[in-house]
Formats: sequence, structure tokens, C-alpha cells
Amino acid sequence: LEFRRVLFRSPYATPHLASINVAPGNRFFKSIDGILYDNKETAVIRCPENRQEPVVLPETVRDVGGMAFHGCQHLEEIALPEGVQEIGSMAFYGCGNLKSIVIPPKVRRIQAQTFVLCGRLSDVSLPEGLEMIGDGVFWGCGSLARVKLPKGLIDLHDKAFENCEARIERAGDAQRKDP
Repeated sequence: LEFRRVLFRSPYATPHLASINVAPGNRFFKSIDGILYDNKETAVIRCPENRQEPVVLPETVRDVGGMAFHGCQHLEEIALPEGVQEIGSMAFYGCGNLKSIVIPPKVRRIQAQTFVLCGRLSDVSLPEGLEMIGDGVFWGCGSLARVKLPKGLIDLHDKAFENCEARIERAGDAQRKDP
């Protein structure tokens, strides 16, 4: 039995799942170190919520799928490969122990609610080519002290920094709370 699509309707349905394994030869999916990818290893589909080990993504990854790391409470850090171009909605939602993240230079859009409730997130590096920060991206990131918005940012959605005390700076502007 092979699946072409995997749906995680309720990300809280698997809080004890520590590893995802795919049968060798599956035409659609691949499991590397317990994390689910598409067969070409270009998209991260799902990291198990109860994963205890550090996450190292293959350099081939271009897409961090929506909800890929949703609820991964043990995730403290992750290095996104330079080739990542897309970060899906709610990709890191509820990763309460995530401390820092560098958004790769090819990412142009950060989708809605990507880092909601990442309460220990204190350091975010945004690339110069970033054009859009979606609705509620950093909602509830209480440890985030300062964010420097890139010059090329065109679209900053409502409530991107809601319930977050970060000092928002635009490249070349004086410091201010609201962009």
C-alpha cells in the first residue's frame, strides 16, 4: 500500500510520535532520520512532535511545508539549508523551545502564523530579499526582543508581531515599536 498524499488534520493527534518511517522503495515519500520528506528530498512534510534529537535537514530541501514542525516542543534550533525558498503556514507553530532561526536568502515570503507561540524565540535573522511577512507570523513570541525588517519588505500583514514585545526596526530607520 502506497500513499500519494499525507494529511495531518490535527497536529495534536500524534504527541507521542518520535519517528516516521517509510518503506524502502516508496515512490512518493522518504524518511530520513525519522522525518518525512517527499521522495526527491526537496520538501519537508512532517517532523514528529516528540522528536528528541537535533534536526539536520538535507541540503536538497527547498520547501518547509505547512505545519512541518508544528508542535515540536523539543526543537531548540534548526539550520535551514541555503536553498530553502518556501516556508509554509504554521511551519514552526508551537515550537516553544526554538531559540533562534536564520531565514535563508532565497525565501521571499513567510506565510501566516509560521512562528506562533515560539515563546523562547529570541533571535530571528531575515534576508534582504524578503518581500512579505504574513498575518500573525510572530504572534506570542514573547522572548523576541528585536527584529530588523529588510529594505525590500513590501507587505507586512496585520498582527505579524501581535502579542510580541519586539522592537521593530527597518533598515535605515530609527528604532520604533510599530513598523
